[in-house]
Amino acid sequence: MKFTSVRAAAAIVASALAACSAPTGSAVSPAAMTHLEAGRVAAGSHSVLYVAEDATNAVYLFDPSNIAAGPTGKITSGIQGPTALAVDPSGDLYVGNVRNVTVYKPGSSTPFKTLASKFGAPRNIVISADDTIAILFGGGVLNSGGLVIFDKGSPTPTRIIPVPLGNNTALTFRGAAIDGTDTLFVSINRYAFGPSGIFAFAPNSTHGAPTGLSAGIIGGFDSAGNLYNGDAGFICRYAPGGKTCAHRITNGLGSYVYFTVAADGTLFVPQQTFNGQTTGGQL
Repeated sequence: MKFTSVRAAAAIVASALAACSAPTGSAVSPAAMTHLEAGRVAAGSHSVLYVAEDATNAVYLFDPSNIAAGPTGKITSGIQGPTALAVDPSGDLYVGNVRNVTVYKPGSSTPFKTLASKFGAPRNIVISADDTIAILFGGGVLNSGGLVIFDKGSPTPTRIIPVPLGNNTALTFRGAAIDGTDTLFVSINRYAFGPSGIFAFAPNSTHGAPTGLSAGIIGGFDSAGNLYNGDAGFICRYAPGGKTCAHRITNGLGSYVYFTVAADGTLFVPQQTFNGQTTGGQL
């Protein structure tokens, strides 16, 4: 398994999009990771790595084989407090912002489409190989949330699923992923009474079945069907259908870990920072 660290990332996604033009070596501030939403991620293949930084309202493009060389591109149009990234099979880039989702054609730095929901701000975006798009909206203190799903390339939502707060104080989406059977896995944390955990939504279903897995930070699936789920200081790899951690990764993970996983199992992990001081490590 291969590991790569990305410094000061507010959100990262690996994809096969062509780079948008921008000055090489553009700085990414090491203070970006102080944001609570830091590192919210999704993943694809990784010929280009996208890093969203909320401190500068920008999405940066990197060559994943040479991250140290600095950004190869930058997108700022339509970007405001980015917290989520995903790429569809045609190469369109989806960016979750403070109030909406902006969508960009391959190579473009200007959005051609904007999505929003009555549930609130977008928290996570995940897209399957057959172009099923799931966007997790809302949540937070005293707020419910919802899932808006566009199945198999549908231009309009095919499933809109409320996720109630219940008698809790807060609801947090902690990640999502879609497996090879088109089952959507959503990590939901409800404080203080629950229920919390990872819930599985079968194709065309609006019911989330508990998986028995804790509400960790979902990084995604690799091509072998392994699920990567983590939290403060560790990432666990679960075999397909597994309920126990088959491999626990801790080296260099010294802080609250958001990450993304590519199809070959490569993990891209941002270094967490506070006031410019690294609290996470390089892998």
